[in-house]
Amino acid sequence: MLRWNYGRTMILLIGGLGVLALAAQADSAKPLRPAATAQSPEEAQLKQLPPAAQQVGRPTKAQVLSLCQQRAGCRAKLDIAQKGQKPATVRPAATSPSPEEVELKKLPAPATPVTPRRFQRSGLGLWSLDGLLAWLNPFRPTVAEAQAAVSVYLTPQNRSVASPYSTLILVGVYYWGPYYFSPGYNIGHPVSETKPYAATNFTAPVSGWYIINVRAGNAAAKLRHYPSNLIIETWDPAAVPCSYGSCDYATLEYLQQGYHTFYFYSPTHGYNFYSVSIESYP
Repeated sequence: MLRWNYGRTMILLIGGLGVLALAAQADSAKPLRPAATAQSPEEAQLKQLPPAAQQVGRPTKAQVLSLCQQRAGCRAKLDIAQKGQKPATVRPAATSPSPEEVELKKLPAPATPVTPRRFQRSGLGLWSLDGLLAWLNPFRPTVAEAQAAVSVYLTPQNRSVASPYSTLILVGVYYWGPYYFSPGYNIGHPVSETKPYAATNFTAPVSGWYIINVRAGNAAAKLRHYPSNLIIETWDPAAVPCSYGSCDYATLEYLQQGYHTFYFYSPTHGYNFYSVSIESYP
C-alpha cells in the first residue's frame, strides 16, 4: 500500500485493485449529529390515534338510503325525490374546472398507455382523455351513460374512474396504514377553512338525484359544493352512524348535468378517510 500526504488530505492507493480513498484528517472531521432521545411530535400524535377500522367495505345503495332516512334534512330531500319532484334548489354544474382539477391536469402524462380505448394510468389511477378534454365541450353524456344507472366508488387506492369521469384528491393527508387528516395541520385553503380535505370531482351524466356517501372516522364534518361554494351538509359527531371505527356521512342532492366538486372536511377533528360513493337515484 502506498501513501501520500497532501496538506489536510490523505490519499491511499491499495495494491493492484486501483482503489482510491479520500479521508479527512481528524482535525478537519465534522461533529456528529446527536440522535434523538424521544420520539418526534408527529410520531407521538400518530400513536394517540384510535386504531383503524379492520374491515371497511362499500355500503350498499339500500344501506345509504337507510342512513339518509335517519337524518331529518336528508329524509326531507328523499321524500321529494320519491315523489319524482325537483327541489327548490338545484346544485349547478361548473363551467370551469375546480382548482384541484387544474393542478391534476398539470401532472405529466405517463410515457405509454397501459390500457386500451384512450385510457391511461397515472399515479392517481385511471383517467379518461375524453374527461380531461370535457372543458372544451358542453357536458354531453353518451347514450349509454344517459340510460344507465350511475355508480361511482372512489378510495385512496383507486382514486379515479373513467365513466362517468370522477376523481378523488386528498389534500394534506397523512399515510400511516390508513389515510389520516390531522386537525393540527393547516393548508391555508379557504374552501376547507384551512383544514385538510378530500375533494371528489364528479361528472353527472344527466340532471337528477344522486346519493353521496363519505365513509370516514368520526368527526364534526362539513360538505362544500363547487361551483356554488355552499356548505350543503354538516354532521354532528354524536349523531353520525358508526360501526367498528368507520362512519357514514350520507346526503341526497339534485345535480345539474355536468361537473361538480364536493369538499369533505372537518374544522375541528382528526379522522381516517376510507371512501366516497355516488349513485343515481332511484
